[in-house]
Amino acid sequence: MKKKRKMRLKDKVAIITAAGSGSGRAGAVLFAREGARVVVGDIDPKGGQETAPLNRMAKPEEIANLALFLVSDESSFITGAAVPIDGGKIAKV
Repeated sequence: MKKKRKMRLKDKVAIITAAGSGSGRAGAVLFAREGARVVVGDIDPKGGQETAPLNRMAKPEEIANLALFLVSDESSFITGAAVPIDGGKIAKV
């Protein structure tokens, strides 16, 4: 019987820069395998898209809008929550 793998990063969000190749891509894949929801960024859009779980990179305003909301008075009742910014999907590896 195969032992179930512990997902060390389950329910965590990882933002990986330079994820289009090399160690950035390797880190994004590793984090996804450990259960993290992964947001990737890269100066090369094609490389980032190849790594990204949704086959597209998040727009800066998509990330910024959540950050602005979380620091506003509108989010005053939110405490200790992980808010995924992954387009609704978990990385497939």
